[in-house]
Amino acid sequence: KIEINCPKHGNFSQRPSHHVFYGNGCPQCAFEIETSKPQLQIFEWIKSLGFNAILNDRQILDGLELDILIPDYNLAIEYHGGYWHSFDRTERSYERMRHSNKCDAALKKGIHLLQIFDAEWEQQQDLIKSMIRNRLGLSKRIYARRCSIVNIDKKDYYTFCDQNHLSGRKPCDVCYGLEYDNQIVSVISFTNKGDFFELERFCSRIGHVVVGGLSKL
Repeated sequence: KIEINCPKHGNFSQRPSHHVFYGNGCPQCAFEIETSKPQLQIFEWIKSLGFNAILNDRQILDGLELDILIPDYNLAIEYHGGYWHSFDRTERSYERMRHSNKCDAALKKGIHLLQIFDAEWEQQQDLIKSMIRNRLGLSKRIYARRCSIVNIDKKDYYTFCDQNHLSGRKPCDVCYGLEYDNQIVSVISFTNKGDFFELERFCSRIGHVVVGGLSKL
């Protein structure tokens, strides 16, 4: 960490990468400003798609705040800045479970809560936007019955996962793909555990949803 000066609150310590790349600023300013810059970016982008969205809603979850709520689609989005959502000590049990607990509270209200972390938004923005667009019904729909199951090599599988799965590639023993119009639109992979095969990855091409794809593969 280095010392950075805030004209309003004085010096504070922060990693240069967090300050420059993730847009983290003065901690005191953050307490005074309820909405972060990336959160506003996501909000404005959703509005540009023509959807009604609400910032910092505290009514739906009885006091718990939802960063962005899209009420017509029962969809909420939480933006987590790694710097602000971490501690300089071992987290207490309720702190470790806070994101999961909010997700459960949203589900009880019939709301799907999509949780985004700052590194994901900065490094995989196209993929995050594709996930949001899919929840809003904007993905191109392809039906698995019109696709062919094909064998794919590990190199193509790794490339596809790196481009289309939030967690990227993962080693596997076998992998297959769904092909549509001479293009791979979904992949799946498994690891041989002896008595059974464990599913490691499943994902579809950015901007697409393959209806029945997982079942077919």
